[in-house]
Amino acid sequence: MCRRRIDRACVICALFLLNACAGRYSGIRLYEMDLRLSLETERAQASVGEPITTTFVLTNEGPVTLDVCFEPLEQQIQFHRAGRILPTPSAFVDHAGCRGRSAIRSGAEHRWTEEVMIPDAAQGADELLARVTVVDPISCEGTEGCLTLTLESETIRFRVTPSDGPAN
Repeated sequence: MCRRRIDRACVICALFLLNACAGRYSGIRLYEMDLRLSLETERAQASVGEPITTTFVLTNEGPVTLDVCFEPLEQQIQFHRAGRILPTPSAFVDHAGCRGRSAIRSGAEHRWTEEVMIPDAAQGADELLARVTVVDPISCEGTEGCLTLTLESETIRFRVTPSDGPAN
């Protein structure tokens, strides 16, 4: 615990000296220490083929405002059954870039919603997990070649039931 505080203090101090005029900070190391991802759903159960609305919540638990890029956004909802990941489609960004910066103040949240269609392969799932890749904007050369960090939420209980079949 003491070691982490020393590392955080050194990182914050160094970034302060480098970015004193900006008032906002970035850096993969700070993201690892201070950003937390959580996932919320509109309900706790859905059938295969049904859409559900998911809310991604990125919280800055650190002492300073963080400058983060989300565009293009790489995110994934994983369906789990008995602790194992079920193979389902996900969004993938080949080369992370920075085309849209956001500042997340200390103690603040950045929230967004996505509609997810429950795929056939998720049948029988009992948990959901979210993954999001954030980009460090100061590591980029223009809009390419950026350093990234993939954040993972805690799993939440969510049950996927078989489809009711076509309506008569």
